[in-house]
Amino acid sequence: MKQFILSVSALLITMCSIAQTKAGDYTAQFVPSTIGPYCPKKLLGGDREFGGHGPEIWSWVKLRISGNTIVADVYMHARETVSDWSETEGNWSKIIYTAPAGYQIASIGSGQYSEVHYISKPGVNAFSPTGLLTAIGGQKGTDVPFKDDGLVARWNIVGDTGGDDISTDDNPNDDTQVAIQLNPMKVKLTKIPANNSSTTGAAAPKTMAIVSPRIVTTLLINKDSTVQYVPSTVGPYCPNKLLGGDREFGGHGPEIWAWTKIVIRGRDVYATVYMHARETVSDWSETEGTWSKLLYTAPAGYEVIDVLSGKYSEVHYISRPGVNAFSPTGLLTALGGQHGTDVPFKDDGLVTRWNIVGDTGGTDISDDTNCNDDTQVAVQLNPMKIKIRKVN
Repeated sequence: MKQFILSVSALLITMCSIAQTKAGDYTAQFVPSTIGPYCPKKLLGGDREFGGHGPEIWSWVKLRISGNTIVADVYMHARETVSDWSETEGNWSKIIYTAPAGYQIASIGSGQYSEVHYISKPGVNAFSPTGLLTAIGGQKGTDVPFKDDGLVARWNIVGDTGGDDISTDDNPNDDTQVAIQLNPMKVKLTKIPANNSSTTGAAAPKTMAIVSPRIVTTLLINKDSTVQYVPSTVGPYCPNKLLGGDREFGGHGPEIWAWTKIVIRGRDVYATVYMHARETVSDWSETEGTWSKLLYTAPAGYEVIDVLSGKYSEVHYISRPGVNAFSPTGLLTALGGQHGTDVPFKDDGLVTRWNIVGDTGGTDISDDTNCNDDTQVAVQLNPMKIKIRKVN
Protein backbone atom coordinates (compact mmCIF):
# COMPACT_ATOMS: atom_id res chain seq x y z
CA MET A 1 0.00 0.00 0.00
CA LYS A 2 1.05 3.61 -0.28
CA GLN A 3 2.83 4.96 2.72
CA PHE A 4 0.44 6.78 5.04
CA ILE A 5 1.71 10.36 5.26
CA LEU A 6 -0.13 13.00 7.19
CA SER A 7 1.39 16.38 6.37
CA VAL A 8 -0.22 19.12 8.39
CA SER A 9 1.23 22.49 9.26
CA ALA A 10 1.20 23.70 12.83
CA LEU A 11 -2.39 24.85 13.08
CA LEU A 12 -2.63 25.44 16.79
CA ILE A 13 -3.35 29.12 17.32
CA THR A 14 -3.22 29.53 21.07
CA MET A 15 -5.37 32.64 21.12
CA CYS A 16 -6.28 33.71 17.62
CA SER A 17 -8.98 35.89 19.11
CA ILE A 18 -10.51 36.66 22.47
CA ALA A 19 -13.92 38.27 22.37
CA GLN A 20 -15.64 39.51 25.48
CA THR A 21 -19.27 38.35 25.64
CA LYS A 22 -20.30 39.84 28.98
CA ALA A 23 -18.66 41.06 32.13
CA GLY A 24 -16.00 38.52 33.11
CA ASP A 25 -16.71 36.12 30.22
CA TYR A 26 -14.61 35.72 27.07
CA THR A 27 -14.67 33.41 24.04
CA ALA A 28 -11.45 32.10 22.47
CA GLN A 29 -11.51 30.71 18.93
CA PHE A 30 -8.68 28.51 17.69
CA VAL A 31 -7.85 25.71 15.22
CA PRO A 32 -6.41 22.60 16.90
CA SER A 33 -3.45 20.80 15.40
CA THR A 34 -3.90 17.25 14.07
CA ILE A 35 -4.12 14.59 16.77
CA GLY A 36 -1.83 11.67 15.98
CA PRO A 37 -1.02 9.62 14.06
CA TYR A 38 -1.05 6.99 16.82
CA CYS A 39 -0.51 3.23 16.41
CA PRO A 40 -1.82 0.74 18.96
CA LYS A 41 0.72 -1.92 19.93
CA LYS A 42 -0.96 -3.92 22.69
CA LEU A 43 -1.53 -7.48 21.39
CA LEU A 44 -4.87 -8.78 22.72
CA GLY A 45 -5.03 -11.91 20.56
CA GLY A 46 -3.69 -13.67 17.47
CA ASP A 47 -0.53 -12.42 15.79
CA ARG A 48 0.35 -8.94 14.50
CA GLU A 49 -1.05 -9.44 10.97
CA PHE A 50 -4.64 -8.85 9.82
CA GLY A 51 -3.95 -10.46 6.43
CA GLY A 52 -6.63 -8.50 4.58
CA HIS A 53 -9.39 -9.63 6.96
CA GLY A 54 -10.81 -6.27 7.97
CA PRO A 55 -9.99 -5.37 10.63
CA GLU A 56 -13.16 -4.32 12.42
CA ILE A 57 -12.41 -0.94 13.98
CA TRP A 58 -13.80 1.05 16.88
CA SER A 59 -12.38 4.51 17.54
CA TRP A 60 -13.42 7.57 19.49
CA VAL A 61 -12.11 10.97 20.51
CA LYS A 62 -13.35 12.93 23.52
CA LEU A 63 -12.41 16.34 24.92
CA ARG A 64 -12.04 17.11 28.63
CA ILE A 65 -10.94 20.07 30.69
CA SER A 66 -7.93 19.33 32.88
CA GLY A 67 -6.81 22.22 35.03
CA ASN A 68 -6.04 25.11 32.69
CA THR A 69 -5.87 22.93 29.56
CA ILE A 70 -8.14 21.07 27.14
CA VAL A 71 -7.09 17.48 26.52
CA ALA A 72 -8.16 15.22 23.64
CA ASP A 73 -8.39 11.53 24.64
CA VAL A 74 -8.26 9.07 21.71
CA TYR A 75 -9.06 5.34 21.66
CA MET A 76 -8.66 2.77 18.88
CA HIS A 77 -9.56 -0.94 18.84
CA ALA A 78 -8.89 -3.14 15.79
CA ARG A 79 -9.84 -6.82 15.47
CA GLU A 80 -9.35 -9.30 12.59
CA THR A 81 -12.62 -10.69 11.19
CA VAL A 82 -11.46 -14.34 10.85
CA SER A 83 -9.26 -16.75 12.81
CA ASP A 84 -6.77 -16.18 14.43
CA TRP A 85 -8.61 -12.98 15.45
CA SER A 86 -5.56 -10.71 15.68
CA GLU A 87 -6.55 -7.83 17.95
CA THR A 88 -5.08 -4.64 19.36
CA GLU A 89 -6.04 -1.45 21.13
CA GLY A 90 -4.50 1.82 22.23
CA ASN A 91 -5.34 4.94 24.22
CA TRP A 92 -3.62 8.32 23.92
CA SER A 93 -4.01 11.87 25.24
CA LYS A 94 -2.90 15.21 23.78
CA ILE A 95 -3.17 18.77 25.11
CA ILE A 96 -4.76 20.84 22.36
CA TYR A 97 -5.24 24.15 24.19
CA THR A 98 -3.87 26.01 27.21
CA ALA A 99 -5.60 29.13 28.55
CA PRO A 100 -3.44 32.26 28.66
CA ALA A 101 -2.20 33.66 31.96
CA GLY A 102 -4.95 35.42 33.83
CA TYR A 103 -7.77 33.30 32.36
CA GLN A 104 -9.42 30.05 33.35
CA ILE A 105 -11.44 27.67 31.16
CA ALA A 106 -15.16 27.75 31.93
CA SER A 107 -16.51 25.46 29.20
CA ILE A 108 -16.06 24.17 25.64
CA GLY A 109 -18.53 25.85 23.30
CA SER A 110 -18.14 23.51 20.30
CA GLY A 111 -18.10 19.74 19.62
CA GLN A 112 -16.64 17.45 22.26
CA TYR A 113 -17.12 13.83 21.07
CA SER A 114 -16.93 11.66 17.92
CA GLU A 115 -16.79 7.90 17.29
CA VAL A 116 -16.62 5.42 14.39
CA HIS A 117 -17.24 1.67 14.10
CA TYR A 118 -16.75 -0.05 10.74
CA ILE A 119 -14.97 -2.87 8.90
CA SER A 120 -11.89 -1.53 7.18
CA LYS A 121 -10.53 -2.05 3.68
CA PRO A 122 -6.72 -2.28 3.19
CA GLY A 123 -5.02 1.10 3.17
CA VAL A 124 -6.12 4.48 4.43
CA ASN A 125 -9.78 5.11 5.23
CA ALA A 126 -10.06 8.90 5.31
CA PHE A 127 -13.49 10.40 5.81
CA SER A 128 -15.40 13.23 7.34
CA PRO A 129 -18.49 12.69 9.50
CA THR A 130 -20.79 13.85 6.71
CA GLY A 131 -19.12 11.53 4.21
CA LEU A 132 -18.76 8.47 6.42
CA LEU A 133 -21.86 6.66 5.19
CA THR A 134 -20.41 6.39 1.69
CA ALA A 135 -16.73 6.02 2.59
CA ILE A 136 -16.59 3.04 4.95
CA GLY A 137 -15.19 -0.28 3.77
CA GLY A 138 -16.55 -3.80 3.95
CA GLN A 139 -20.20 -3.03 4.62
CA LYS A 140 -22.97 -0.58 3.75
CA GLY A 141 -22.98 2.83 5.32
CA THR A 142 -26.35 2.17 6.87
CA ASP A 143 -24.76 -0.63 8.92
CA VAL A 144 -22.26 1.70 10.62
CA PRO A 145 -22.99 3.18 14.04
CA PHE A 146 -21.58 6.71 13.98
CA LYS A 147 -21.74 9.71 16.27
CA ASP A 148 -20.32 13.21 15.98
CA ASP A 149 -21.40 16.49 17.60
CA GLY A 150 -19.29 18.73 15.36
CA LEU A 151 -15.89 17.94 16.85
CA VAL A 152 -14.16 16.16 13.93
CA ALA A 153 -13.43 17.53 10.47
CA ARG A 154 -11.72 14.35 9.22
CA TRP A 155 -10.78 10.88 10.50
CA ASN A 156 -7.70 9.22 8.98
CA ILE A 157 -7.47 5.51 9.81
CA VAL A 158 -5.20 2.73 8.55
CA GLY A 159 -6.50 -0.79 9.18
CA ASP A 160 -4.72 -3.48 7.18
CA THR A 161 -1.33 -2.68 5.63
CA GLY A 162 1.09 -4.35 3.22
CA GLY A 163 3.11 -5.94 6.03
CA ASP A 164 2.78 -6.52 9.74
CA ASP A 165 -0.09 -4.39 11.01
CA ILE A 166 0.04 -4.21 14.81
CA SER A 167 3.07 -2.14 15.74
CA THR A 168 5.75 -3.18 18.23
CA ASP A 169 6.90 0.41 18.81
CA ASP A 170 5.62 3.99 18.72
CA ASN A 171 6.54 4.59 15.07
CA PRO A 172 3.28 4.48 13.06
CA ASN A 173 4.99 4.10 9.68
CA ASP A 174 3.18 1.31 7.74
CA ASP A 175 1.20 0.23 10.83
CA THR A 176 -2.44 0.22 11.85
CA GLN A 177 -3.05 3.77 13.06
CA VAL A 178 -5.41 6.66 13.62
CA ALA A 179 -5.11 10.43 13.15
CA ILE A 180 -7.86 13.00 13.67
CA GLN A 181 -8.31 16.50 12.32
CA LEU A 182 -10.63 18.64 14.45
CA ASN A 183 -12.89 21.49 13.44
CA PRO A 184 -12.17 25.05 14.67
CA MET A 185 -13.11 25.32 18.33
CA LYS A 186 -14.64 27.83 20.71
CA VAL A 187 -13.69 27.95 24.37
CA LYS A 188 -15.40 30.02 27.02
CA LEU A 189 -12.93 31.72 29.37
CA THR A 190 -13.33 33.59 32.61
CA LYS A 191 -10.86 36.24 33.66
CA ILE A 192 -9.26 35.51 37.02
CA PRO A 193 -9.82 38.40 39.46
CA ALA A 194 -6.68 40.31 40.36
CA ASN A 195 -7.03 39.36 44.02
CA ASN A 196 -7.23 35.65 43.12
CA SER A 197 -3.78 34.12 43.41
CA SER A 198 -4.81 30.98 41.48
CA THR A 199 -3.26 30.72 38.02
CA THR A 200 -4.09 27.14 37.35
CA GLY A 201 -7.56 27.81 36.00
CA ALA A 202 -10.73 25.81 36.47
CA ALA A 203 -10.53 22.44 38.13
CA ALA A 204 -11.00 19.37 35.95
CA PRO A 205 -14.64 18.31 35.75
CA LYS A 206 -15.45 15.51 38.16
CA THR A 207 -17.95 13.86 35.84
CA MET A 208 -15.62 12.22 33.30
CA ALA A 209 -12.75 9.80 33.74
CA ILE A 210 -10.81 7.42 31.49
CA VAL A 211 -10.49 4.24 33.54
CA SER A 212 -8.72 1.99 31.00
CA PRO A 213 -8.17 1.95 27.23
CA ARG A 214 -11.48 0.19 26.54
CA ILE A 215 -13.54 2.07 29.10
CA VAL A 216 -15.14 5.49 29.16
CA THR A 217 -17.06 5.98 32.37
CA THR A 218 -19.21 8.76 33.76
CA LEU A 219 -18.62 8.95 37.50
CA LEU A 220 -21.57 10.91 38.81
CA ILE A 221 -21.73 12.60 42.17
CA ASN A 222 -24.29 10.03 43.29
CA LYS A 223 -23.38 6.42 44.02
CA ASP A 224 -24.31 4.85 40.68
CA SER A 225 -22.24 5.11 37.47
CA THR A 226 -22.52 3.69 33.96
CA VAL A 227 -19.43 2.34 32.22
CA GLN A 228 -19.23 1.96 28.45
CA TYR A 229 -16.80 -0.80 27.52
CA VAL A 230 -15.52 -2.59 24.38
CA PRO A 231 -14.68 -6.23 25.25
CA SER A 232 -11.88 -8.13 23.57
CA THR A 233 -12.69 -11.30 21.60
CA VAL A 234 -13.80 -14.24 23.74
CA GLY A 235 -11.87 -17.30 22.58
CA PRO A 236 -11.04 -19.05 20.36
CA TYR A 237 -11.80 -22.13 22.46
CA CYS A 238 -11.66 -25.77 21.30
CA PRO A 239 -13.49 -28.54 23.20
CA ASN A 240 -11.34 -31.63 23.83
CA LYS A 241 -13.70 -33.83 25.87
CA LEU A 242 -14.58 -36.95 23.82
CA LEU A 243 -18.20 -37.93 24.54
CA GLY A 244 -18.53 -40.53 21.79
CA GLY A 245 -17.08 -41.89 18.54
CA ASP A 246 -13.60 -40.84 17.44
CA ARG A 247 -12.13 -37.36 16.96
CA GLU A 248 -13.15 -36.99 13.31
CA PHE A 249 -16.46 -35.66 11.96
CA GLY A 250 -15.58 -36.69 8.40
CA GLY A 251 -17.72 -34.01 6.76
CA HIS A 252 -20.88 -35.12 8.58
CA GLY A 253 -21.94 -31.83 10.13
CA PRO A 254 -21.35 -31.61 12.99
CA GLU A 255 -24.54 -30.42 14.61
CA ILE A 256 -23.54 -27.53 16.86
CA TRP A 257 -25.04 -25.95 19.94
CA ALA A 258 -23.28 -22.89 21.41
CA TRP A 259 -24.19 -20.14 23.83
CA THR A 260 -22.57 -17.33 25.71
CA LYS A 261 -23.85 -15.44 28.73
CA ILE A 262 -22.69 -12.67 31.03
CA VAL A 263 -22.01 -13.48 34.68
CA ILE A 264 -21.44 -10.88 37.44
CA ARG A 265 -19.23 -11.79 40.40
CA GLY A 266 -18.66 -8.87 42.75
CA ARG A 267 -16.38 -6.38 40.96
CA ASP A 268 -15.96 -8.66 37.94
CA VAL A 269 -17.93 -9.33 34.76
CA TYR A 270 -17.28 -12.67 33.03
CA ALA A 271 -18.36 -14.20 29.73
CA THR A 272 -19.18 -17.90 29.96
CA VAL A 273 -19.10 -19.81 26.65
CA TYR A 274 -20.43 -23.32 25.93
CA MET A 275 -20.04 -25.41 22.76
CA HIS A 276 -21.39 -28.88 21.91
CA ALA A 277 -20.64 -30.57 18.55
CA ARG A 278 -21.99 -33.95 17.40
CA GLU A 279 -21.47 -35.88 14.15
CA THR A 280 -24.70 -36.39 12.18
CA VAL A 281 -24.07 -40.07 11.23
CA SER A 282 -22.50 -43.11 12.89
CA ASP A 283 -20.15 -43.23 14.79
CA TRP A 284 -21.63 -40.02 16.28
CA SER A 285 -18.34 -38.38 17.25
CA GLU A 286 -19.21 -35.88 19.96
CA THR A 287 -17.54 -33.25 22.14
CA GLU A 288 -18.33 -30.31 24.40
CA GLY A 289 -16.58 -27.63 26.41
CA THR A 290 -17.29 -24.72 28.75
CA TRP A 291 -15.01 -21.75 29.30
CA SER A 292 -15.05 -18.48 31.22
CA LYS A 293 -13.22 -15.21 30.50
CA LEU A 294 -12.88 -12.10 32.67
CA LEU A 295 -14.11 -9.12 30.66
CA TYR A 296 -14.15 -6.25 33.13
CA THR A 297 -13.18 -5.40 36.72
CA ALA A 298 -14.71 -2.37 38.43
CA PRO A 299 -12.31 0.22 39.88
CA ALA A 300 -11.37 0.00 43.54
CA GLY A 301 -14.23 1.09 45.76
CA TYR A 302 -16.94 0.06 43.25
CA GLU A 303 -18.98 -3.07 42.64
CA VAL A 304 -20.84 -4.20 39.52
CA ILE A 305 -24.59 -4.22 40.07
CA ASP A 306 -25.92 -4.82 36.52
CA VAL A 307 -25.13 -5.09 32.82
CA LEU A 308 -27.50 -2.75 30.96
CA SER A 309 -26.72 -4.11 27.48
CA GLY A 310 -27.03 -7.66 26.05
CA LYS A 311 -26.42 -10.63 28.35
CA TYR A 312 -27.13 -13.79 26.32
CA SER A 313 -26.83 -15.30 22.84
CA GLU A 314 -27.13 -18.84 21.45
CA VAL A 315 -26.91 -20.73 18.14
CA HIS A 316 -27.96 -24.23 17.02
CA TYR A 317 -27.27 -25.36 13.46
CA ILE A 318 -25.65 -28.03 11.30
CA SER A 319 -22.24 -26.87 10.17
CA ARG A 320 -20.54 -26.95 6.81
CA PRO A 321 -16.78 -27.62 6.68
CA GLY A 322 -14.67 -24.62 7.59
CA VAL A 323 -15.50 -21.41 9.40
CA ASN A 324 -19.08 -20.28 9.86
CA ALA A 325 -18.82 -16.60 10.70
CA PHE A 326 -22.02 -14.67 11.12
CA SER A 327 -23.70 -11.88 12.99
CA PRO A 328 -27.03 -12.36 14.76
CA THR A 329 -28.87 -10.32 12.13
CA GLY A 330 -27.30 -12.29 9.31
CA LEU A 331 -27.53 -15.75 10.80
CA LEU A 332 -30.67 -16.88 9.00
CA THR A 333 -28.94 -16.56 5.63
CA ALA A 334 -25.37 -17.41 6.67
CA LEU A 335 -25.54 -20.80 8.37
CA GLY A 336 -24.51 -24.01 6.68
CA GLY A 337 -26.21 -27.33 6.07
CA GLN A 338 -29.87 -26.38 6.53
CA HIS A 339 -32.42 -23.65 5.91
CA GLY A 340 -32.29 -20.56 8.09
CA THR A 341 -35.86 -21.10 9.18
CA ASP A 342 -34.81 -24.40 10.82
CA VAL A 343 -32.34 -22.72 13.18
CA PRO A 344 -33.34 -21.75 16.71
CA PHE A 345 -31.46 -18.56 17.50
CA LYS A 346 -31.53 -16.06 20.30
CA ASP A 347 -29.63 -12.84 20.94
CA ASP A 348 -30.49 -9.82 23.09
CA GLY A 349 -27.75 -7.56 21.73
CA LEU A 350 -24.73 -9.23 23.36
CA VAL A 351 -22.96 -10.65 20.30
CA THR A 352 -21.77 -8.78 17.23
CA ARG A 353 -20.30 -11.89 15.54
CA TRP A 354 -20.03 -15.65 16.15
CA ASN A 355 -17.02 -17.42 14.60
CA ILE A 356 -17.36 -21.21 14.66
CA VAL A 357 -15.31 -24.00 13.08
CA GLY A 358 -17.12 -27.34 12.86
CA ASP A 359 -15.54 -29.88 10.50
CA THR A 360 -11.93 -29.32 9.44
CA GLY A 361 -9.52 -30.86 6.94
CA GLY A 362 -8.02 -33.22 9.51
CA THR A 363 -8.80 -34.46 12.99
CA ASP A 364 -11.54 -32.25 14.41
CA ILE A 365 -11.88 -32.79 18.16
CA SER A 366 -8.75 -31.43 19.80
CA ASP A 367 -6.70 -33.47 22.25
CA ASP A 368 -5.01 -30.38 23.73
CA THR A 369 -5.71 -26.66 24.26
CA ASN A 370 -4.18 -25.55 20.94
CA CYS A 371 -7.12 -24.64 18.68
CA ASN A 372 -5.18 -24.58 15.42
CA ASP A 373 -7.14 -26.57 12.78
CA ASP A 374 -9.62 -27.92 15.36
CA THR A 375 -13.35 -27.55 16.02
CA GLN A 376 -13.61 -24.24 17.88
CA VAL A 377 -15.67 -21.21 18.83
CA ALA A 378 -14.83 -17.51 19.22
CA VAL A 379 -17.29 -14.76 20.08
CA GLN A 380 -17.01 -11.05 19.34
CA LEU A 381 -19.19 -8.98 21.65
CA ASN A 382 -20.87 -5.64 21.13
CA PRO A 383 -19.82 -2.64 23.24
CA MET A 384 -21.24 -3.07 26.73
CA LYS A 385 -22.86 -0.80 29.29
CA ILE A 386 -22.11 -1.78 32.88
CA LYS A 387 -23.72 -0.25 35.95
CA ILE A 388 -21.40 0.11 38.93
CA ARG A 389 -22.00 1.45 42.42
CA LYS A 390 -19.65 3.02 44.94
CA VAL A 391 -19.24 0.80 47.97
CA ASN A 392 -19.99 2.58 51.25
